[in-house]
Amino acid sequence: MIRQFFPSMSERAITVLTLIFAVALAATLSPSPAWGQATATVNGTVRDSAGAVIVGATVVLHNRDTSLDRTASTNNAGAYVMPDVQPGNYDLKATKSGFGQTVQSGILLVVNQTATYDFALKAGSVNQVVDVQANSVALETSTAELGVAVVKEQVNDLPLNGRNFTQILNLTPGVSTVNVSQNSSTSGGIWSNPIGTFS
Repeated sequence: MIRQFFPSMSERAITVLTLIFAVALAATLSPSPAWGQATATVNGTVRDSAGAVIVGATVVLHNRDTSLDRTASTNNAGAYVMPDVQPGNYDLKATKSGFGQTVQSGILLVVNQTATYDFALKAGSVNQVVDVQANSVALETSTAELGVAVVKEQVNDLPLNGRNFTQILNLTPGVSTVNVSQNSSTSGGIWSNPIGTFS
């Protein structure tokens, strides 16, 4: 049938064109991975004890759950970025020859978080290790986004009446729920939240 449309083409050329068309069709119709916002980002700056940036320092992000490492190097401004990091428990280590390594342990990354961890390396041998326990920062300086992550422990441990997931929204600062059903049978009208209703 293809030979009827292209009488001057050889059988081999027709086979190659058919194969290319089949591969292109399969690539077009195959589902692509949906990465979405199920990842976090880690960034920061590596400096020496005098405050000067360190170029070419190695920053290693170690996943405590899977024992996988991810590595980044600092640029000319001493900055490093690790996008698309899976949420979980991590340790972060910065090293550079001629400096002692610094480790920040106990880092918990959640979905859609942009975490900044800066390092100050002291001159010395690589065998010297400075261990810094990571604490959660109250002020987000990496991004202007507003949001909060409700972790699994909060969902499992909180006494939710009727296991209504919308009640977890009230854990976020500044959130005030309103019942959209406008149920007049409740005493407060649209501003009340009867038990078991969604908001």
